[in-house]
Amino acid sequence: MITPSEINPNRVAVYIRWSTDDQGEGTTLETQRERCKFYLQSQGWTFREDLEYIDDGCSGGTLDRPALTQLRTHVTEGKIECVVVYKIDRLSRSVVDIVDLVLREWDSRCFIKSTTEDVNTITPAGKMFFYILVSFAEYERNLIKERTMGGKIKRAEQGRNPGFRPPYGYIKGRDTGTVEVVDHESSVVRRIFDLYVAGNGGHQIAHMLNTEGTTRRNAGWNGLMVRRLLMNPAYIGVLEYGKTMRVGKEQRERRGLGRLVRFQQPRFARVEGAFPAIVNRRTWDSAQQLLNARTTSRNVRATKPTYSDYLLSGLATCKCGAGVNGKGAGRHQYYYCSVRKRLGSAACDAGHVSADAVHAVIESKVKRLLSAEGRQLLLSGLEQDLADRIHAIKNEIAHGQMALVGLGDRRRRLEADYRSGELPAKLYAREIEATDLDYQSGQRRLASLQLQRSTTEHAKENKTELTAGLDRIDLWQELNVPERKRLLGKLLAGIRLYRRAHTQDAPTLELDWIQLV
Repeated sequence: MITPSEINPNRVAVYIRWSTDDQGEGTTLETQRERCKFYLQSQGWTFREDLEYIDDGCSGGTLDRPALTQLRTHVTEGKIECVVVYKIDRLSRSVVDIVDLVLREWDSRCFIKSTTEDVNTITPAGKMFFYILVSFAEYERNLIKERTMGGKIKRAEQGRNPGFRPPYGYIKGRDTGTVEVVDHESSVVRRIFDLYVAGNGGHQIAHMLNTEGTTRRNAGWNGLMVRRLLMNPAYIGVLEYGKTMRVGKEQRERRGLGRLVRFQQPRFARVEGAFPAIVNRRTWDSAQQLLNARTTSRNVRATKPTYSDYLLSGLATCKCGAGVNGKGAGRHQYYYCSVRKRLGSAACDAGHVSADAVHAVIESKVKRLLSAEGRQLLLSGLEQDLADRIHAIKNEIAHGQMALVGLGDRRRRLEADYRSGELPAKLYAREIEATDLDYQSGQRRLASLQLQRSTTEHAKENKTELTAGLDRIDLWQELNVPERKRLLGKLLAGIRLYRRAHTQDAPTLELDWIQLV
């Protein structure tokens, strides 16, 4: 146990914390640092940079902060005998946390000194005064939180962004609470909606985008991201505030909740026309109908081909009418009835079917059809598809070029605001970095689109090559699984696959071909 007079001048640390809630209170990092250094000099103590602990942008509502965690470790190890802070609430704004930290964990090990408050944790009276100070700190934090939340709700009710990061396709506008459309991102959003309405699943769309190199703010796509994008009403101009709520650790453990709770309806505000719309209402409604239909019929065969590594998943049905799914066992693939898997043999007597034999039969029949009467019709449809694709690529290139121009203008505005003093250095650096990353992503996307355009135009102009391509025996092998599934979806009205379990019977494969001519 040490006393204040025994504090080693070389074992005095400085702790500084600043968060966005402290704006306007005069508690910047620089202010706190200067006051703490001046206090150390007045006491005859040594300021050591290696004993300066700074948490920048961290809330005072929790002790889970990088610099504070390191400070607590060093106090436990006996490297620090006194901690100097600008105000007690820099350590924490929670009464329970700060009492546990100072009066229990650090009791008799380390003293606390505040540059603005007369803190003494040695005598009972000093500890009582310390507890009162901390109580006021928590009360102040709750007031700030309440005022901040009230301001956000008011902005949301007025149709302005309450402060969250705009979704993909938008960026914060120049005026407070507004958003602007990012052209190259908005074209991706529209394409996702169009692909989904056309029958592609979320995983398949994510696979397409990742294969093309289309990133989502320098990150890849997955099925969940696509689904959440499709469900976001911001793309038809609707602002919803209060659809999610973050849950604290204690509440998560006590109630068994996740880190984020989602609500069916927004708790605070829902405003039509708050954002510039990217998707038209008809496309949005069609996408929501499909989302609802697929959600309520997850265990029923999908009416559209969906993405899977198994060719017949989402296309074929069992004799009982249930969907057929695929699974792997080592190097082999098998198909099985989804109802039997879920409900057992009482629901269906179908057994597993080896995928290799089924794929060989389908491949043979498709090649025969492509080389016979359906070839010219497919060729004509392919030419039209290529023409449509070229037109879509040209539109995307135009949007991408406009987006790069817009990002260049945005960078110049940021530089002008920074030079005039309207934009803080920290915010300027963050916004410049984000803008540059978006610009680089846009450039890569444009290069990819130019290559796609060149390749597609070459294919369309060389009809001889297209005809020869349809005659090639290895055409089927050149297609990946999603492309093969889309082709089967156009050629077949239905596929039924069945083999009775626990028998040596050959599987039954029934293919309902559409009438091409």
